[in-house]
Amino acid sequence: MMGERGFFSELDTGVHGTVRFGDGSVVGIEGRGTVLFKCKTGEHQALTGVYHIPRLTANIVSLGQLEGDGYKILMECGSLKIWDAQRRLLAKVARVANNLYTLNLDIGKPVCLAAQGSSAAWRWHARYGHLNFHGLRRLAEQDMVCDSCLAGKQWRLAFPSEAKYRAAHKLELIHGDLCGPVTPATPSDNKYFFFLVDDLSRYMWLILLGTKDQAATVFTARAPRLRLEGSWGLFALIAVESSRRALSSSTARKRASRGTSPRHTSRNRTAWWRGETKQ
Repeated sequence: MMGERGFFSELDTGVHGTVRFGDGSVVGIEGRGTVLFKCKTGEHQALTGVYHIPRLTANIVSLGQLEGDGYKILMECGSLKIWDAQRRLLAKVARVANNLYTLNLDIGKPVCLAAQGSSAAWRWHARYGHLNFHGLRRLAEQDMVCDSCLAGKQWRLAFPSEAKYRAAHKLELIHGDLCGPVTPATPSDNKYFFFLVDDLSRYMWLILLGTKDQAATVFTARAPRLRLEGSWGLFALIAVESSRRALSSSTARKRASRGTSPRHTSRNRTAWWRGETKQ
């Protein structure tokens, strides 16, 4: 029997009745339920069939009811021991001066294991690549997060399924993306690549760069070639035997102005290189 409503994990308030004590007093029963408590091993156990009596000032555990539910009770040498049905020791209590056994229960609270939204700290912990909470606190206190980084980590709307503007002609709109640095670098020590996509034809160009500041210069130099490729819809290439790969700088400049580039072959014509001599 228990008087505190908050101790019950489950309570059937439809159960009513009365209890008479030894002094002749009668108190009313306001329900019957289950009380969870935590053992010293960390395991949770339950007392079932517990009456809720609001007027009760002290909680009372019936040893007879425990024995009827399969528990083992042993009282000897001034101590009380209680085992559950699996013969695991649940409690060991010493007898006090008035020949009573006082049991201190660590009342457990029911926990819902359903998934739920995490707190803001855990959410930013995940957004910053599982950065520790000390680091998150330091970022906030010392104002170490720039606006661009903050905007990049925040939630944003999904990309639209259709663009608001589409090009009507080839090379009218070109999408570009500069990526890098990548490791390891290419044999020519290029660490960046410039990716271009024509909006209408979806034709793509991939340009290797040594440094990212070369993007604007390279795009300006390749513009005539892109226009020629866009008008023909294919690469305008020149096949050159391997023995004749040595080209003068003036010839290379003329080809760049016309939008053409050399294609080198081996003597048996099995290996073909697309684009520049070195990539």
